[in-house]
Amino acid sequence: MVQVIEEKEADRAMKLVGRSANYMKSRKLRLYTQTTIIGCVLLCVSTRISDADYINGNQLLEKCTSSSFERKLFCLGYIEAISDAMQHQTINGFKGCVSTEIAAGQLQDVVVDFLRQHAADRHLAAESMVARAVSEAFPCGPLHSN
Repeated sequence: MVQVIEEKEADRAMKLVGRSANYMKSRKLRLYTQTTIIGCVLLCVSTRISDADYINGNQLLEKCTSSSFERKLFCLGYIEAISDAMQHQTINGFKGCVSTEIAAGQLQDVVVDFLRQHAADRHLAAESMVARAVSEAFPCGPLHSN
């Protein structure tokens, strides 16, 4: 009788181990599939982003002065990203030190004014124009030198 109970327990344990093994295989397959899908999505998105990487000063000014919320938001994000990067490195030879007290709108105003005043250069890359505008408006002083 004890041997029969032990055999039943052993059978149950083997079934559980089998289910666990199947579950793990199934889980690995799902994880692999999810990872593959995420990789494909990221590849598609990064390709889309790389197509939009380069904009010139004319295109940035158009976005910054547009009535479209999305275009204005793009402009603000673009300017803030370059400004933030300039806190740690030079961008095309330009370095700027923007205080945390400077509002994003003020930073955008500085860049838009610069773009309007330098119409002859607006065919150049927007990142260079933003970096130049920021460096001229907010130069790094002796306390900010790195």
